Amino acid sequence: MLPINIEYFTDVFCIWAYVDEARVFEVKQEYGDRVAIHRHFLSVFGNVEDKIKNSFEGSPQKFNAHVREVAADFEHMSVHKDFFLKNMPTSSTNCHLFIKALQILIERGEVENIVPSFCSEIRKAYFGELRDISNLGVLFEHTKAHGIKEKSIQALLNSGEAMAQIVLDRKLSEKYKLKGSPSYVLNGGRQTLFGNVGYRLIRANIEELLNEKPKEYASWC
Repeated sequence: MLPINIEYFTDVFCIWAYVDEARVFEVKQEYGDRVAIHRHFLSVFGNVEDKIKNSFEGSPQKFNAHVREVAADFEHMSVHKDFFLKNMPTSSTNCHLFIKALQILIERGEVENIVPSFCSEIRKAYFGELRDISNLGVLFEHTKAHGIKEKSIQALLNSGEAMAQIVLDRKLSEKYKLKGSPSYVLNGGRQTLFGNVGYRLIRANIEELLNEKPKEYASWC
């Protein structure tokens, strides 16, 4: 039986995507090879200054309070008291570009699939340690710790191959008319879950597809 494909879109800077990490981990723990999670990126914080201006009245303090309030309800998360008040980043797209380079190396079989753990690692650095993960130097520090050579990633950034994958992610998000991060797309776009969605709802959508009748029957989702 072929696995259920889940197109999963996030912005690394998104607090709700950070919350969602535990749910994605649980999906893989429960369903294993019966689901295939394809990670894509949607740059809600492509321009951080503009995002804060339009969503939080230009106030880093208000954004700090919002993020810390959200994180307080989840044990797996830690947010520094000075988050976004010091070392404010410029763009999540630079980070997504870097991860796209990693994904290319993984697809070529040159490195192991560290993307899920890498995303978790840099989110912890960003939210909990005040690291500016829009800075490539910071990101290279993390891949170096995994034994990945800087020149391998840099070559994909220089050639435009990583950027080409970012463009494909954007086109795919537009095709599905996604509203933001995090978003799950299942069943070829027929089922979309957006935002702070509980695990039971995610599970119900997966179960519906796993137990679906033959193709002549329409899914009830």
